[in-house]
Amino acid sequence: MTFTLQWLLKTPIDVWSLPPTAFYAQHDEQACVVSDGKPVAVTVIGSRLGRSMATVDSGAALGKVRTNPQGGKPCR
Repeated sequence: MTFTLQWLLKTPIDVWSLPPTAFYAQHDEQACVVSDGKPVAVTVIGSRLGRSMATVDSGAALGKVRTNPQGGKPCR
């Protein structure tokens, strides 16, 4: 038997699809990315097919995200 369910969040959130190489200083689900040259704190909420989904902790929008940000400055 198969059931199909649809669900909605009471409060919508913005989720960004990013390559896994964009994250640094990751500990559990907490990580950093470099957006428009600045470190940004994010929370990784899932991954699928080579992409990771994350929310920005401040709720701000991401700009141009650098992949492979070696030596990125701390975001927390």
